[in-house]
Amino acid sequence: MPKLTVMRKTGVKTMSDLLFEIGVEELPAGYIFPAVSFFCDSIKEALKEHGILWERDASFATPRRLVLFFKNVAEKEPDRCEKIIGPPQNICLKEGQPTKAYEKFMEKNILTEKDVFWEETEKGIYLAAKKDISGRMTKEIIAEAWPRILTAIPFPKKMKWDDSGFLFARPVRWLLALWGEELLPLNAGSVAAGQETRLLRNSVPDRKTISSPKEYFTVMEKSGIVLSPEKRRSVILDGIKTKMKEYGADSFYSEELAEEVVYLVESPQVLAGSFQDQYLSLPPDVISAAMSQHQRYFSLYKDGKILPVFVFVANGSFLKNSEVVKGNERVLKARLDDAMFYWKEDVSRGPEKLYELLDSITWLEGLGSLKEKTDRLVELTAGLSNSDPTALEGARYAKIDIASEMIKDGKEFTKLQGLIAKYYLLEHQIEEKVADIAEQHYWPRVWGEALPNRRAAAVSLADKADNIVGAFIKGFIPTGTKDPYALRRQANSMIALLLGYEGSTVHPENGFPLQSADELFERCVKLYSEEMLPSGEVCGILSQVKAFFDERFKAQLKALDIPYDIVDAVCDTPDKSLTEKYTKALAFKSLSRREEFRDVAATFRRVNNIVKKAREELNRDDFGTPDPKVFVEKETIAMYDHWLKSKKLIREAGNRYEKIFDIILELKSVVDVFFDTVLVMDKDERMRNNRLALLQDISALFSEIVNFDHIVVT
Repeated sequence: MPKLTVMRKTGVKTMSDLLFEIGVEELPAGYIFPAVSFFCDSIKEALKEHGILWERDASFATPRRLVLFFKNVAEKEPDRCEKIIGPPQNICLKEGQPTKAYEKFMEKNILTEKDVFWEETEKGIYLAAKKDISGRMTKEIIAEAWPRILTAIPFPKKMKWDDSGFLFARPVRWLLALWGEELLPLNAGSVAAGQETRLLRNSVPDRKTISSPKEYFTVMEKSGIVLSPEKRRSVILDGIKTKMKEYGADSFYSEELAEEVVYLVESPQVLAGSFQDQYLSLPPDVISAAMSQHQRYFSLYKDGKILPVFVFVANGSFLKNSEVVKGNERVLKARLDDAMFYWKEDVSRGPEKLYELLDSITWLEGLGSLKEKTDRLVELTAGLSNSDPTALEGARYAKIDIASEMIKDGKEFTKLQGLIAKYYLLEHQIEEKVADIAEQHYWPRVWGEALPNRRAAAVSLADKADNIVGAFIKGFIPTGTKDPYALRRQANSMIALLLGYEGSTVHPENGFPLQSADELFERCVKLYSEEMLPSGEVCGILSQVKAFFDERFKAQLKALDIPYDIVDAVCDTPDKSLTEKYTKALAFKSLSRREEFRDVAATFRRVNNIVKKAREELNRDDFGTPDPKVFVEKETIAMYDHWLKSKKLIREAGNRYEKIFDIILELKSVVDVFFDTVLVMDKDERMRNNRLALLQDISALFSEIVNFDHIVVT
């Protein structure tokens, strides 16, 4: 019998500890935390939904197990009293006598005459009853919710491994589900819950029968399994620090790797090995990648220089740690031997040979080779850098490492793309400014990352614009969550570059000789041959690319918590400069909090609407220039004078948008008086058209700054 604890709340209820353990083949590190968090939250929600109390809960996770523990869970949900509404009175009674409907209601709900009463509702009088309902058992509620919770645990990918049809990230090998000392009848596909857990793979025996949640944690601790990720993290970092002290290191690579390793082991033991000094002739990033990418080894550094040692985390304890170390040293030596071979082979070829080899690598099917792409990159860079020789040389050599032995075929060094090109260029005494472009032209890879230097930024802009245009030519357009060529990310990076370097002719000393991203895309499509991009398709592709880029810009503004109507109002203007739109959006986000903002928008939306409607009704595109001699009403003359004054002041204000808004606000009051006293659509055609001409000019003045039609005024 389970051990029971008395809980006094509304009557006497018993409580028991609840334990779940889903045992699996090793889960990918990135899957584990989201999965166990969802698992725990879902069980808690199921208990809360039924008013079931518990003292505390905890979740644990390792590569082989997702574990939940709930302390002192109530045995059942609370009892409750429910009101049951039956048929209406006119159906229940006929000539004062109960009908069959009345009798069926009583029978169905097991009621007596004293249980029922008449309830007056909005729809009339109905037969009703209050019924005491006993709370369901917690075990029953969990069993009911279990299949739904288990199948909903989120994983990037799921698999099926038997005939049950059950899907999970990795095969489930055992399931432990205990209510105190009682086994809950749950399953995960074809695996039924049992009272057996599994220990480390090299343990003898490798499994253990568990009789209670308390015993489970005792068994885990004795077997050396550290269930808590926080404790494993502490063990790993403390172990690395100990090894750093032992070898005189002052830093290691890296905290991010340590976080991953936390979810790769369940019984961490930190060990260290060494490698021969001859490998130190390799670039330190190459050595570190050889260690970390596949083997998850940590490299140690002193004064910025890599040391000929490595730290690794073994899973479990071993009789002979020295043998484990030697085995890992052999593995690393093989990887470093490969890296040394690639390095020597590539360096012997030289940058120019690697550039020529790009001609043998297809970029996108039907769009030529990487060499052809590189040549486009050089030409686009020329236009963005005023043909700066350093920028052009950097563009020419930016992609050479893709043809190298070190990078091609998706090896562990692929993540060093760009940096490897830089090392090869420096090895051949190419100017460091050129080499920096090869590394930095991929920057920023994501929004918020550091920007490259100005020359590299020109190459980066050109590269990303060409990537987007090429992908659209091939029809690889992002849809929903699918974006296989990361075009959204590249567009975001272009936006960051244009904003970071003030991408307009207003700032030629800092930015690019470029009015807008549209202009860059237009230059880009011209570099594709007729065979790659038929002339008849150019306009369509350009239109798609521009619309895509505009949407990305809007998305980035909205990501900065700028309201959608402000974003639309700012973007739907003749202004092409991203910098100006960005500055304007931030300013109007702030201005939109002012009490008068929506009223101003409403007034000038009215101006816009009157002009639009008049154009449609009178079949005119333009009402010409307003003639002040025709105005007779003092309100119209005042509005004309205020418009002239506002026009001058707005031009002088530049991009001081708070000042501009104050000017607009002052004009608004004059426009409101005009609307209150003057009939725009006068019977006199000359008077009417002159008033419309003035409203048209007022509309045009503010539409250059912000399109009030998009502002939500209610």
